[in-house]
Amino acid sequence: MSNTVEQDSGKSGEALLFRRRKELLDKYLSLIPSRRRNLFAPTTFTAERFGIPQRTLQGWIEAGVVLALRFGRNYKVYVPSVEEYLRGRSRSER
Repeated sequence: MSNTVEQDSGKSGEALLFRRRKELLDKYLSLIPSRRRNLFAPTTFTAERFGIPQRTLQGWIEAGVVLALRFGRNYKVYVPSVEEYLRGRSRSER
């Protein structure tokens, strides 16, 4: 029984992840280029902006705690998701 629940939750988790990525891509494509550059930035720029190592940011992306779109080998990070994640971390550390 528990295997079925785990499998079902895995499938729904994959569907949710797919839906989030599709929504993020739709948002990206709906923006004018100047706004797109402000909201979706390369990992190097984003890491530098927030003063964190680029590899840490990539780990957050891979863990799904920060949203990003992958274009070939590169990510465009959804900057508001980094801000939200860092705010949540600072609140939990208090």
